Amino acid sequence: IYGGGPGLLPNNLPVRTVSFLGVHSYNIYLWHWFVPKFSPFGFETVSTFLFSGLQGASSVIARGVLFIAISVIFGTLVTKLVEEPFLKTLIILMKRILL
Repeated sequence: IYGGGPGLLPNNLPVRTVSFLGVHSYNIYLWHWFVPKFSPFGFETVSTFLFSGLQGASSVIARGVLFIAISVIFGTLVTKLVEEPFLKTLIILMKRILL
């Protein structure tokens, strides 16, 4: 993305932010499909309740921010609570088998 010349990302974008998105991107992607379709109260119902006073573009932006935040939170939780422990256990088992 940035190789010494003008890139797609600004130079001041923190490396930790890009690293975080790289580590969690697949689970965030999976949750972004799940949130609006299968949430128990319906994403539209909840966002309409929360942002009923907003109109037009403000309402659309607020719903988008909520949608992204929920996807990032659940994607991060799945990475930390499911994927990482599974991979650690798998590495331990592979070491025992190979050594």
